[in-house]
Amino acid sequence: MCIFLRAYSVEKCMAALSAFVKNEDYHVKKAYVLSNTRELTTNGKITYIPIYDVMFLGADIQ
Repeated sequence: MCIFLRAYSVEKCMAALSAFVKNEDYHVKKAYVLSNTRELTTNGKITYIPIYDVMFLGADIQ
């Protein structure tokens, strides 16, 4: 499943994603965020991936 969140501020968008991932009714195992950061970081179930790493994403992400 792919979810696109858009908010007027990054904080609101990240808060919405965090709340979505924490809700056990949705059974979300992992979430990926494409960002402008230079490093790959993980915060709980959410992994932040630099936008330039998109070329390495493939069928392995489920």
